[in-house]
Amino acid sequence: MLGNFWFKKEKPLLGLTGMGGGVGSSLVGGAGFTATGGVKCSDSSYTYHIFVQGDTTNFTSSGSIDNCHILCVGGGGGGADGQSGGGGGSSAGHLNNVTLPAATYTVTVGSGGASGNPADTTPPSPYANSGDKGGDSTFGGTTVYGGGGGLRNNYGYTGNPDQPGLGGNAGGGGGGSLTSGPSAADGTVVSQPGGPLGFTIYGGNDGAPTASTGNGSGGGGGGAGAASPGPIAPRPTSSASPGGAGKDISQFPGPGIYPLMPSPLQSTLGTEWRDALGPTGLFGGGGGGGDDSDQSGGGSGGPGGGGRGGDGGSPPPSPPLGGVDGTGGGAGSAGSPTNPVNSGGGDGIVIVRYPV
Repeated sequence: MLGNFWFKKEKPLLGLTGMGGGVGSSLVGGAGFTATGGVKCSDSSYTYHIFVQGDTTNFTSSGSIDNCHILCVGGGGGGADGQSGGGGGSSAGHLNNVTLPAATYTVTVGSGGASGNPADTTPPSPYANSGDKGGDSTFGGTTVYGGGGGLRNNYGYTGNPDQPGLGGNAGGGGGGSLTSGPSAADGTVVSQPGGPLGFTIYGGNDGAPTASTGNGSGGGGGGAGAASPGPIAPRPTSSASPGGAGKDISQFPGPGIYPLMPSPLQSTLGTEWRDALGPTGLFGGGGGGGDDSDQSGGGSGGPGGGGRGGDGGSPPPSPPLGGVDGTGGGAGSAGSPTNPVNSGGGDGIVIVRYPV
């Protein structure tokens, strides 16, 4: 997670590469215009304010800003343990080419949801733990929901302990395999209002359904741009189930923004973030379903930061991957109960862009 970055700096750096409230002039709002908040960086065309999880600053502008784009992404959902569901990717909120009035806008960035851990169950069980939902992000009174957690094995059928409905909101978490009982409900999704600023919010895509029988693979989580492409119900148990794709928002390309960042943030997000976004700016990919066999392997992570699902192939098994921080990508499911718990869903991000 990215929170520690914000507590290592000793003082803000002023100017276009300042962080945590750096101030720089711009022609955008006229003479004397200033805008503060997040990590601030520019090229010859645009200025960006980048807020990551753990940042406590808000965005403040001394004048109105024309031709402004704002991206708001929550945390990705955690993956379930065992042969279960991948976490859903966060929704992605976008304000497209608007005039932003002078004001202070509250910003929060959601953290990724934790992946299911057998040690959290009493007694320990490698097949009974869903992933946690990703945290929500906000900008100026608009909330963008984080991704739903991947659903555990045998989720929802009579005879299993009750477990909260963690799949939900942005991208629904994928369903687990069934060893008995009727088909379980998959992660549900809900619509989101655009809030006072009128964000367009992309998301609400389903995870793949549960498999019809056990001893196989769980479903991939839904992404901000698409549902999991895993087969529709009844899904064959041996079919690997990838995460859904994230949403492309072209004003925020990874290779374009990454070189502009000051070194502390650039090294913290890393080239994995740059490459997950790609040139089209993909956010909120779903996590892949886990496979407790070597028939087909775990599902691939959805483009836009989703983590690959693990498997029990031999030799050796492939471990599951967490979502990429700063993308809101969902985490992959563990697959084999012997695989380690991954880092969970990717943290969210908020970025403000306007002309220099």
